[in-house]
Amino acid sequence: MPSAAPSTEKLSTTDRLLGSVILLRWMKAGKSAIKAEELRDAMKAEKASGKIDGWPPRQAYDKVPPCAGSPHSPGRMAEVEGMEQAVTARHDITLPDMRAEIIASVRALADPAYQQRVWVDREYPSADYYDDLTLTVTILYDDTTVLADPWAALGRTLDSEAEVGAMSRLAGELTRAMDEVGRDQPDERFLASPAWPSVVDAASAALEVLTAG
Repeated sequence: MPSAAPSTEKLSTTDRLLGSVILLRWMKAGKSAIKAEELRDAMKAEKASGKIDGWPPRQAYDKVPPCAGSPHSPGRMAEVEGMEQAVTARHDITLPDMRAEIIASVRALADPAYQQRVWVDREYPSADYYDDLTLTVTILYDDTTVLADPWAALGRTLDSEAEVGAMSRLAGELTRAMDEVGRDQPDERFLASPAWPSVVDAASAALEVLTAG
């Protein structure tokens, strides 16, 4: 007798986005083996409590030695967690944890010293740590879609038209840089491009708007 086909669960867009954020956080913390059950439990915890705690962010990032200036070091994660608590109080933000990931990625784009040290020189805080421009772009365009469609993010991860405008400008500058340099070029080519300072400026302006108040 053939075995019954395994049941499948259709995921909503929100579920897929939350799952992506959880996976990215775990991978950055050095968690190499991820079980489907763990991910499901973490997503349930997020929807039940409004905070990803399948593997607590503090516990996860305390495993990573600090790297001065790194937006993903334990000190940086303490700041991110503070942002999460702050944006949770904003009633028009439905995905505060995802917003915190966006802010961390925008901060990386606004920090040329971090880009040189981590993206180019690959001075990571631990052997399991990884970050580069591709990962940052993936978070902002694919996983959170905030740069792919800033207006669609309003009320989910962005809370004002000013934030939408700032992220739209960043999307434009980043797209221009990728078109001029070539999307498959190494990170050092982007950092050396005449178009890159405009990306850093746009990211700095967006970061200021995102963290105001």
